[in-house]
Amino acid sequence: MGDGALGSDHVNYLVLRYLQESGFESAAKSLYREWYRNDQYRDPEQFPFAGVVKQHELVHIIQDGLFHDQLQATVANGTRRFRLTSNDVEQRAHRNKSLSRRQSVYTSNDQDEFALPAAKRVRQSNASDTLTNGDAMDVDDQRDEDDRTSNPSEHDRAQSEPEQVEQIIIETKAMGTQTDVKRKIRTQTMYWSIDKSSPVSILHTAWSPAIASCSFLLAAGESLCRVYDVTRTSDSYLNGIENIDPLPMGPEHTVTAISWHPSGQYLTCALQGPSRVDGVQAYKAQLVDVSPSGDKRPYDDAFNMVTIALRYTRSGNTLFSASSDGQRSVLELRDTTSPQHHGLAVALGSVDNLVVDIAPISETSFAACGKGLVSVWTMKAAGNNDDPEGATLIQTYVHAVPADVNFDKIRYDWRHELLVAVATTSGHVCTLQRSGEDWSHGPSLTLPSDRGSRITAICFEPSSPTASEDPDHPKLSNGVLAPTRLAIGMMNDQSGSVCLYNTSSDGIALFASLELEQQEPPLALSWTTTTTDPEGARARLAAASDEAIRIWDVAGKKVEDLLSWKAAPANWYQGDDNHLPDDEDATEPSLAWDIKGERLAFAVGRKMAIVSMVPEPATNGVNGTTTTTDD
Repeated sequence: MGDGALGSDHVNYLVLRYLQESGFESAAKSLYREWYRNDQYRDPEQFPFAGVVKQHELVHIIQDGLFHDQLQATVANGTRRFRLTSNDVEQRAHRNKSLSRRQSVYTSNDQDEFALPAAKRVRQSNASDTLTNGDAMDVDDQRDEDDRTSNPSEHDRAQSEPEQVEQIIIETKAMGTQTDVKRKIRTQTMYWSIDKSSPVSILHTAWSPAIASCSFLLAAGESLCRVYDVTRTSDSYLNGIENIDPLPMGPEHTVTAISWHPSGQYLTCALQGPSRVDGVQAYKAQLVDVSPSGDKRPYDDAFNMVTIALRYTRSGNTLFSASSDGQRSVLELRDTTSPQHHGLAVALGSVDNLVVDIAPISETSFAACGKGLVSVWTMKAAGNNDDPEGATLIQTYVHAVPADVNFDKIRYDWRHELLVAVATTSGHVCTLQRSGEDWSHGPSLTLPSDRGSRITAICFEPSSPTASEDPDHPKLSNGVLAPTRLAIGMMNDQSGSVCLYNTSSDGIALFASLELEQQEPPLALSWTTTTTDPEGARARLAAASDEAIRIWDVAGKKVEDLLSWKAAPANWYQGDDNHLPDDEDATEPSLAWDIKGERLAFAVGRKMAIVSMVPEPATNGVNGTTTTTDD
């Protein structure tokens, strides 16, 4: 066999990549499991040629071979060896089909060289402009693109039209012209698993919020607190990525909450440790500041409670925290501008209830939610002076909610001064509106009645005012405050969806419902702002299940599918049926955009992936000139 010939490993790997890139996940996993056996074979990704295989390589090899066969037949004035794409194939099939209808007992000596396969239904995932793991392979007739452009409902067409024979063409070397020029998005993905022998579950992933340190990524959770320096992405595992473990984490350690300082110079994490030696106390909790270089500085803590929530204000001048022992909760305010802020908190408050989440409102106030609790807290100075010494945190507003409902997520929209709290299990929703120093019941937020009762995630679109606007209140051209988009993930036994709302002080209105398959529920949501257009900032919204990500371009009134990504089974499942030996089925994924909106960090259990968005220049025609277009 010559150097240019393909061996069985080459063919198997090319087929595996084709199945992964085409969305045939079950087939890819089956091939991988049959091929990758530890006692006989090596990991396919470790073959020397694996790193040089490009996207859609199998299709390109086949197309180049067909093109070469066509050239040979033309030069030799002979017939083609491989006639799968010959023009006369369909004509012969049509002629023989017509003859068979006119004379069913007719026997022909001029039979086809091979039978035409039965028509195949176009897979629904391929019947839209959504891209799976990058751009779709160029094997469909160009007329399909024109049909999709002219038809307002491709989904309905795929469901209702009769089956048609797929037309396959060979990519030629001729120049062409394409009237509709679009920019495509493809992805580059890095995978890895946490290399620790003890059970690991990643609970938090967060990029640095500052441009100067945007390459730093935190991954933390059970027995893990690790900072990665992702200066660049690569097709090889962890090539060019450095990481440090600033805190000694054993099997009994858990990072329960994290929050980056807006400067990106450090992050604060809450650590729950093992029992003390004397066994008197059940656990040891501590707050620690960690820098990207690994430097750490602990806080003084008078309470041996688990810190459930940490939040910095937008300025970074105040750090709020909520800790609990399961029955009673302590809320703390720290002034980070003070040199002594690592000491005891400036202001304290407590409540005989379990506080689950908090949301900063200002430098001295925040909202909290928990079991039978939705309230607003404010710092009250001691006496009549402004000296924070001896200040306390008091509840300035308590909203009436059912005592048995566990509100576990609360979010604040600073633009319209709206609070939204949800109970993910029961589906309860509570909204509050601020007017000066007073709070009252906010606009009604109605969830679709057919989506089931479970809420999976909720987040407001981050707003970035431009320099020409009031930095506190961005407005539209007519002077009206621009609405803020709110995304709520929902799921039931049949399907999942992401509901998008326009929120303002005048009302909360549903403007889009993005449907998802049952096997890909939106368990995590993440926004990124890509422009600062006050008329409707172009933003991307990502939703993740435990193995897939959907991304939408939410640029204006119409929401457009931008990308569908699914983890490659060979990298994500390691060839077994239950992900990894750890029990990860009950672990929610963690999803986070970097500050530039170019990379997504995605983690489930001990598995991690960085999905990089790579815009491709638009192409006019087939192998024609390229034109870079701005969205």
